[in-house]
Amino acid sequence: IFRIKYQTPADKRNIVVIDLNRINNLSYDDKLFEISIDGMMVEKIVNTSTDVHKIKISEMVDSNIKINDYFTPSLYEVLKSKIN
Repeated sequence: IFRIKYQTPADKRNIVVIDLNRINNLSYDDKLFEISIDGMMVEKIVNTSTDVHKIKISEMVDSNIKINDYFTPSLYEVLKSKIN
């Protein structure tokens, strides 16, 4: 869950749900700290005032997302350990 400043209002968040069993490609650019994920996922923009968000597997599509990895522990390392 994240919010891109100036792209979504303060009361909205982006949710990305990725099926770890259906990742086709996972790569990392260590110069940009950028993870690229190809696989089945769903992306939604939701209100932060709603506590429950239902995601149906039928909503997933084959897609690509790029995420900057400034997480501790590294999101890339966690994902890599989950899919291999």
